Amino acid sequence: MPCHTGGCALGFGVKKADVTRLLEQQGNFQGREVTAQTRIDLEAFQRAVVWQLQERNPEEDVRRAFQLFDVVGSGRIDLPSLRRVVRSLSMDISDAELTDMIQHFGSNGTVDEAQFSAMLGASDD
Repeated sequence: MPCHTGGCALGFGVKKADVTRLLEQQGNFQGREVTAQTRIDLEAFQRAVVWQLQERNPEEDVRRAFQLFDVVGSGRIDLPSLRRVVRSLSMDISDAELTDMIQHFGSNGTVDEAQFSAMLGASDD
């Protein structure tokens, strides 16, 4: 699904109703109807982004990122999973380098969610 909003580009799950509510809360529309053509100024956009960032749950963001790598749902990232993600991003990283990454951050040839979180600096482990 294409991304058509600034919130989507910033990684927020954005639905039309959410955008409308956000515009009504953060914009200055004084009773005017919010439509697909409604525009907000930079200051209102910045308030909206700050509000969205404050509503985010970093642990959930890490969990969702981990799930992008753990394509089979095993609870671990292995070489084939990491290779698939790297290739999907059109990155040219050798299997030897990917294996080194897994060995550095994981154990037994895989990376679990706690290790992934620690790698991102999102946990105190």
